[in-house]
Amino acid sequence: MSNNFNAVAFAERLENGGFTDAQAKALASALWELVDSQLATKSDLAALEARLTAAIAGCRAEFTTAINASRAEFIMAINALRAEFTTAINALRMEVTMEVIASRAESKTDLADAKAELLEKINEVHINLLKLKSELIMWIVSLVIVQTGVTAVLFKFLH
Repeated sequence: MSNNFNAVAFAERLENGGFTDAQAKALASALWELVDSQLATKSDLAALEARLTAAIAGCRAEFTTAINASRAEFIMAINALRAEFTTAINALRMEVTMEVIASRAESKTDLADAKAELLEKINEVHINLLKLKSELIMWIVSLVIVQTGVTAVLFKFLH
């Protein structure tokens, strides 16, 4: 540790102020030991800053990786749900088409009943889609909030 404390000049000032030579030397020596062993230098602080900067960069990289992984998982989940809903909608369309073909020979009342069932099923699918959309939005907002908090903490560490 390299400090700019001048023990001799300090002892001389104490002697000029009324301390005895022994008192001045003892106080200067004790103060020198304190300064030399306890106070951080600019280079100590610079080294600490470099270590903290590296640690923060590592944390930032970890968080970025985790966020990207979560984003990829969400995209995969959304694509899986999309495929599932497409299959369900196609199955419903097929079912309705078969019902319509079979019921063409039936009366207009039977046709109206089939249409009502179809609308109810489509509404159920639509409601389920809206619920899933809401849940996905909540997840995304939560991730944005977490990312914002992490960014704020990292920003605070940097300043």
